[in-house]
Amino acid sequence: MSLLRSLFGSCLTLLATGLLVLGFGPGCATPSQEPSPIAAPPAGEASIDEIRVGEKITVTITDIPRPITHQQQVREDGTIQLPLDVTVVAAGKRKNELQEEIRKAYVPRYYNRATVVVETEERFIYVDGQVRMPGRYAFTGEMTVLRAISVAGGFTEFANKRNVTLIRPGGKKITVDCKRAEQDPRHDVPIFPGDSVLVKRKFW
Repeated sequence: MSLLRSLFGSCLTLLATGLLVLGFGPGCATPSQEPSPIAAPPAGEASIDEIRVGEKITVTITDIPRPITHQQQVREDGTIQLPLDVTVVAAGKRKNELQEEIRKAYVPRYYNRATVVVETEERFIYVDGQVRMPGRYAFTGEMTVLRAISVAGGFTEFANKRNVTLIRPGGKKITVDCKRAEQDPRHDVPIFPGDSVLVKRKFW
């Protein structure tokens, strides 16, 4: 009987040792490793070289019988209309891209060859009314009504944040609720070169 007990005890010892080796012992469990999250790629920034709606551009076409110099503001639909009833999309293009687009519109349909140069004016926006530093500011790329107001020093204590007027170069007016835009950026309206932001005074 004692021999059987001895053999049984030896078997238990061997079994316990085997379990420890396999990692089933207390404190030996290997923690599960979750895959590390993949970092999202940085959001791409729109190029400040792109021509925008409302921007005033000058198109010069030479190497043709009668050279053309045409100045126009990019329309709300992003297009410009050139002599000979040529319409091209300008918004969203860089100057060299627009130059090539215009050249293709004229050659070979109207001319055998043509050289196109596109020039843009220096870009500004205007912020007036109940802001701390009203004035003209350089347009530096992607901007919104709230960002423009921030550049102008922010709201004064008399500002009516719920009734801010955005005025496009063509005269179109858009009412912006900046109080709402502060809470939800989706209501913050983009602005473009030549736009004006007017912050009205509130009356209690």
